[in-house]
Amino acid sequence: MEADETRQPFNTEAYAAAALAQGKTLDTVQSELSKRLQQTQRTLFSLINQRYEDFLGLSTSLTGIDTTIDELRAPLTTVKHEIHEVSNELQTKLEYMDSRLAYRAQLREKKQVLRLFLDLEQLLNRVGVVLKEAEAAKDLEHVTCLERAAVDVSQIRYFARKGSEYPYVVAAQQRIQHIEESLLTALEQSLRPALEKFLEQCTTQNDMDPQARQTAGTEETVHLIAQTLRAYSTVEETERAEDIMRTALVRPTVSHVLGTQSGRGMGLEPEKFASMLRSVLQFAKSTCVPLVKSIESHLAGSNGSTGDKLAVRVVWRELSSCIMEHLPLVFVPGMPERFHKNYREACVFVSEFSHMFSLSNDSLMVDPVYVEFSRKWQLSAYFSIQKKH
Repeated sequence: MEADETRQPFNTEAYAAAALAQGKTLDTVQSELSKRLQQTQRTLFSLINQRYEDFLGLSTSLTGIDTTIDELRAPLTTVKHEIHEVSNELQTKLEYMDSRLAYRAQLREKKQVLRLFLDLEQLLNRVGVVLKEAEAAKDLEHVTCLERAAVDVSQIRYFARKGSEYPYVVAAQQRIQHIEESLLTALEQSLRPALEKFLEQCTTQNDMDPQARQTAGTEETVHLIAQTLRAYSTVEETERAEDIMRTALVRPTVSHVLGTQSGRGMGLEPEKFASMLRSVLQFAKSTCVPLVKSIESHLAGSNGSTGDKLAVRVVWRELSSCIMEHLPLVFVPGMPERFHKNYREACVFVSEFSHMFSLSNDSLMVDPVYVEFSRKWQLSAYFSIQKKH
């Protein structure tokens, strides 16, 4: 029991504090500590006597260890040198492999650049031949050639962007630009007459319903227009095509309707303004709606929102722009009563237009030209005038 107590960690301060707490005097505590010291010394001496032979045996068993270490030092040093040699050799081989891999990567990159040059040259030659074929072809065959050329021009643009830092591509830029201009000119020379022809067909067959008009010779014209628009889309020039459609298809009729009216500006009677808008809507219904729906059916596989885009970007933008251009003072509330009636007619016009083309809620409202058209109506000035009166 006493041996177990001597093996436990002993804290003098804790022991003294506990003894004082029990009411023991300092003399008693000193006496107990002295006894414990004596007991610990006896335990230590007993432990040394018990393990004395082990201490002596330890020194005996270590005899000759220095000789053994000296004998092992030489082979261990040899192994160490061999390991260093193998490591150096492996490092040399790794560096060689890295250099070969880097050289291989350079060769692969150069091969890709050469392939780019060859593909670009091949495309440039091929698109030149296709454009010459298009010059000799007519109608749908002509547009088909242009569509093939548009695919090649799109790839040419991709390769030109990819290799723009190489001298060969830089030197070919003038040739590429000439081909692009030739293609766009050919597309415009195909699209503009087709639109004018479609407009003429709709005008001469004004008494026929849209379905009958489709069967009266406009189907081929619509197909030609759709293919041309697809070629424009391939070379990412849809805005150019939309501008041509606005000027060739919409502007002539709308400018004629709005420009031949006798009343203008603040003097424009609401009845005359309503008559203008009805004429414009009738034109859109009889000419633009059939064309947009037919083009959408031809291009449905490439873009489901083609109809909405054409209706908004081509028809609506040109209609509203012509109204703002030909009737600028109709937006001014100089005569509040007329202004209010004209504004209501304009709201009806917008609603009927949206319904006519089955437009989604956002496709028209987010258009910048629609926003401009809406802001043209000086409603704040109108309400200020009404408040004064």
